[in-house]
Amino acid sequence: MNRRELMSVAGSAVFVAAASTAYAEDDHAGHMAMAMPMSPAPQSLIDAAYNCVKSGQACLNHSLSNLATGETMLANCARMTDQMIVGCAALAKLATVGSAHLHDAARLAMALCEDCEKECNKHAEMHQACKACAESCAITIQECRKLLG
Repeated sequence: MNRRELMSVAGSAVFVAAASTAYAEDDHAGHMAMAMPMSPAPQSLIDAAYNCVKSGQACLNHSLSNLATGETMLANCARMTDQMIVGCAALAKLATVGSAHLHDAARLAMALCEDCEKECNKHAEMHQACKACAESCAITIQECRKLLG
């Protein structure tokens, strides 16, 4: 086993141990919340979130390619897009399974999409990937607002 594999295994073991400890503490204290699943969210929300992930990946790749040439104009765009991808992937998953935490995920994803849309719109006229990402964020924001009422 090389050093990289060892570090990966060690990191996984630490994560599992921490998660197990947290679970045991919650269960031991009698505070383990059993979140009951809801029905799946509207397909339009799920599709919007997955589309954000897809367009975000393209935008992030475009930004990273520009950064590799020494151009730093898209650095903040890459940061915002990276965060949005994580939030929308979680939203899509939780929406698909009808998680009881869907509304919390929608609030977070909406905030991340708002930041990403704002940043991508700064570059939308010059970069098609940024324009597509901003547009998909706008749709996801609308879908989150519908869900949250």
